[in-house]
Amino acid sequence: MNTFEEQLRADFLDYLYDKYGRTNGCYTGLWKQYQEDISLQMRKAVIEGRVKLECGYAESKKLA
Repeated sequence: MNTFEEQLRADFLDYLYDKYGRTNGCYTGLWKQYQEDISLQMRKAVIEGRVKLECGYAESKKLA
């Protein structure tokens, strides 16, 4: 991973830290929490028919 990619990763974790309202300086578990939230949103979108799963990937009809 190059320096640019590492910076993107750090920036995204900072974004998640703010989004989840953390204030304790602890970044532990942010990525896992994000993964769980995304999977729940994707499941809901599939059930509602907004996303169609094809061959292991999601094809978006409208994700909003």
